[in-house]
Amino acid sequence: MKHKNNWNGILIVEEIIIQRNNKIIYKENNIQNIFHASGQYFFLEILFKNLSNPSMYYIGLDKRNSLTLNNTLNSLEGEPVGKGYARQGVSLSNFSISVGKNGNYKASGPTITFNATTDTWGPVKNIFLTNVSSGIDGYLISSARLLEEITVVPSDSITLKFAFAFSN
Repeated sequence: MKHKNNWNGILIVEEIIIQRNNKIIYKENNIQNIFHASGQYFFLEILFKNLSNPSMYYIGLDKRNSLTLNNTLNSLEGEPVGKGYARQGVSLSNFSISVGKNGNYKASGPTITFNATTDTWGPVKNIFLTNVSSGIDGYLISSARLLEEITVVPSDSITLKFAFAFSN
């Protein structure tokens, strides 16, 4: 999948790095995404219907073949289970807001890390944002596709640096 310059998203993966034995085996920058209809609904509920903004958001990995506007958490395929994998939570208090290169504001999150600790997991090819730490009882907000499928083995680490913005 070729990454587009124009996009309709919210999650920008500024950098993903996979290391094996302290050597970088995969690196990709500025991965853009799709802002799912359920994510749009979720934010409109927060803005206009007094739905409480969660104190944490979660980043996960899966291997859906197709990222579409109508994907939901039920659409996730191949999200790893166990083996050291867990959706990574990010507290709202860990974000900083700044003006991006194009003059739009963005909220930059901390670097997060996935570790394969006990067994191989994957392949995965998507990064997703949700409001729940596990399961499907929540909202699939946004997803981004990697250029390559990734399989991790014990001691591999996947680090992500990400930001949120409404346009690039």
